[in-house]
Amino acid sequence: MDESILQICILILFIITGIIFGRFIICKICPFGYLQDWLFKIPSPFKRKSLKGDKYWRSLKYIALGLQLIMGLVLGFGNNDTESGPQTAKLASFIILSFVFIILQRPFCKYLCPVGALFSLCNLISPYRYKVNTDKCTKCKKCTKKCKMDISVYKVPNHLECIRCKSCINACPYKAIETTYRIGLSSSKKE
Repeated sequence: MDESILQICILILFIITGIIFGRFIICKICPFGYLQDWLFKIPSPFKRKSLKGDKYWRSLKYIALGLQLIMGLVLGFGNNDTESGPQTAKLASFIILSFVFIILQRPFCKYLCPVGALFSLCNLISPYRYKVNTDKCTKCKKCTKKCKMDISVYKVPNHLECIRCKSCINACPYKAIETTYRIGLSSSKKE
């Protein structure tokens, strides 16, 4: 089988999985996400959950997704030329990013990951969802404080950025957030 066809089949499989589970699959299988979580546990006096202007920075990953798709169409999805960039530049980038991962919580997921951008769109139609029980929720914001993606879960439990890691569910002392399954488009209201 041609390598390009195999890559497109894998992409289609990931998209179908994304449609069913939203960004949950990224939370559970992405080694880059695990690396970010692990490095963020290293103590630093400069810790932050997000950058100033976070809402605007998050749009970068959609630009990265668009560029990836355009480059894939122009250069071919199977073009894996390993001699195109020196290994030292890759190593230097990894070291710099590692320091950023110590300071910011999941910055690559929030601001740069094109796969995360694709899967965040899947969150719109995914039947796997979160629901906030408004009778139990006291708006204590413990869910927001624990959220790896810095989302106000009690306001928008099915935010595009949600990776469905369940940190908010585990943090809620009132058990006001639960997982549900339904069909249809997401809304910005509490579900």
